[in-house]
Amino acid sequence: MQFTILKNKNLSSRMKFIFLPLSYFFLMALLSGCKENEFPVSPLPETFEMIPPSDVSLLTASPGDAKVSLKWGPPPETDIVAIHVKNLNNNQEKKLDGSAGDVEFTALTNFETQNFVVKTENSKGLLSYGAKIASIPFSTDAVKPATVTDLMGFKLNETSALATWTNPADADLAQIVVTLGNESVTVGRESTYSIINGNVSLGLKVTAVDFSGNRSEIVETAVDKDMVKISGSDDGVDETVEMALDPSVSIIDQYRISYGDVQDVIPITQSSYSIPLSALRLIWLNPVKVGLISGGQLVTEYNYAAHNDIPGTIRAAFYDKSEGSINIEGGDNKTNIGSLSDGTTTWYNVNIKETGLYSVIAYEARPNPSARYEVYLDDVLRGTGEVGGTGGWSNFEPFPGPTDLEFEAGLHVIKIVFLNGGANYEKFLFTKN
Repeated sequence: MQFTILKNKNLSSRMKFIFLPLSYFFLMALLSGCKENEFPVSPLPETFEMIPPSDVSLLTASPGDAKVSLKWGPPPETDIVAIHVKNLNNNQEKKLDGSAGDVEFTALTNFETQNFVVKTENSKGLLSYGAKIASIPFSTDAVKPATVTDLMGFKLNETSALATWTNPADADLAQIVVTLGNESVTVGRESTYSIINGNVSLGLKVTAVDFSGNRSEIVETAVDKDMVKISGSDDGVDETVEMALDPSVSIIDQYRISYGDVQDVIPITQSSYSIPLSALRLIWLNPVKVGLISGGQLVTEYNYAAHNDIPGTIRAAFYDKSEGSINIEGGDNKTNIGSLSDGTTTWYNVNIKETGLYSVIAYEARPNPSARYEVYLDDVLRGTGEVGGTGGWSNFEPFPGPTDLEFEAGLHVIKIVFLNGGANYEKFLFTKN
């Protein structure tokens, strides 16, 4: 074994001796080929000549009567030969020495925003990208501006509000100050709304301020409006949520509809959204959420309770008050009511969307035939319905009930009296004739 190992080592050494010259000759041939195809390469300059110079630093603007004065600090480079300042409103341009640090533009229109750009020029004739600034020239006076009008306060939640208004026509209007309780925010003269945090019970106060510092009289309003009115209806198949945004609110551009694991964003121009009832088994437990979006950010969110609107479905187990023997079945899902005694009564707060005549379909289950119920609107009897046997306590079937029930639009209370017990009820579907 020792002889064999030694022999292998010697063979390995000889192999290395053979391969080394081959590698050398291959490398020489490669370098020779490169030399035959060589081309001249110019060296890069120490400084890339096309890089523009830096802009001036600390640019500020001071307005006056029909004039604006600009000041700035020097750029970091030392080869600045000129400063170019241009009024973008009228294209008036001034070329200054590279060491200049200020300039003034005159004969400007008071209370009109003036836009300026300042560029540096280096010894190679290159210009910087430009530093921009805006300013509004004005003349002073002692006259108070007019007040804002059409002020409205929208409650976002318990600690924030949205204020909207129409600005006064004063040419020298500078800003608007909005106050909610002890909190204040200031917005520019172009703004017609503001979101503000504070004690919403204390109401909003809004003041206009001009360039001379004169303040208008205070305008006040309560924070008592909803940004959007949400209602809906269902036809037994789909739940349709309807959104009506207050026309004075201009900042909202999208709705966000959320229910269960679904979240959908729709444009503000879409005023309704349909949801299959099959996807909303627990809709009466977990209301649909309607969010208001501005620039991709959630401003506020409202809950829509599906069982509150007529036309639509009243879930029997979601009553606001009951009297008599009753049991909610289905556990946390609240699927139906049962164990009713004769004369058991339930009350439901509802929003009737339109005045007119309505019909009822009752979804009921019982092994024995014939049970009757009465429908009241605000304690006034409007109709009586009858249901039959379905062969079991969980075999719910639809039974057409009374028609031509006279309902008036608005917020009301529907009362259902179960004249006969011994039946399970899932829901009542109210449709407009």
